Amino acid sequence: MSNTRLMAVAGLALSATAAWAQPVALTQSTNTTTITAGNSVSCNLTVAPNQICADNDYWRSFNLNTNGAILAGGLTVSNVQFGWEQAQFPTGTQTITVTLYRDTNGGAPVAVGTDLVQVGTGTLGVANGTLAFGTCNVAGVFAKTDTMVVRIGHPDYIPTYAPPPNGTNTNATGEAATFFIGSNALGQSGPSYIQSVGCGLATPGDLAAIGFPNMHIIMIVNGTTSAGGGGGCYPNCDLSTVAPILNVNDFVCFNNKFAAGDTYANCDLSTVAPVLNVNDFVCFNNKFAAGCT
Repeated sequence: MSNTRLMAVAGLALSATAAWAQPVALTQSTNTTTITAGNSVSCNLTVAPNQICADNDYWRSFNLNTNGAILAGGLTVSNVQFGWEQAQFPTGTQTITVTLYRDTNGGAPVAVGTDLVQVGTGTLGVANGTLAFGTCNVAGVFAKTDTMVVRIGHPDYIPTYAPPPNGTNTNATGEAATFFIGSNALGQSGPSYIQSVGCGLATPGDLAAIGFPNMHIIMIVNGTTSAGGGGGCYPNCDLSTVAPILNVNDFVCFNNKFAAGDTYANCDLSTVAPVLNVNDFVCFNNKFAAGCT
């Protein structure tokens, strides 16, 4: 099909039947609403009657290529939801950091510079309390072929809040400074990982492999997925980055993908055969005319 034919189709009285991007929520937790008290572990120092956490990072890895919920256009992340079994901090609120990575070789995550490339990061202020949930805004764009890794963690509290000789705290008994992530033993479809230099875990370790098989971290990654497009902009078919990113090359690209039967060409996300049809050309023209926002 030629570019001339594509331009001519734009004049037909047809419209797209669905938006090109659709919401998606990724989780490996069988149950995402139940936090079980006493189920989570962390690396910490106990100075009776208080606990002071060392550095603790909790991880999950998502292979987007094998996840049927992720369409050919990949995933645009908007936020990550997680829970905490217990949070206690001297100031009343502690900062928990959520970081997104692209794993360059798949498998278990290792370290930034080894197999992990940072994609995005965000923070959430967590107030003192127990058995609660929160949402951290964090943005990142991943291709369908990517393995996405998510880390939730906090720094080492011992130097500041443990009593001498462990820290600089003038309170001889130490102050409570803890964060135990929310988990349960209700099932998971992928490993839960923990990392803590303070406890000798320099890289993420599978909780099941280090003796905690029933600690299934509760984590939900929310975003949108699409039939295709570059950087979250569907009509940028050729993934160009030089202005104007939307140009005649995108029409050529779309024609080629349609001819090849690529799922990207299913612009209107139709499910009735044939899923690739004239409506997809109309849809693409409309998306191109709307531009990238």
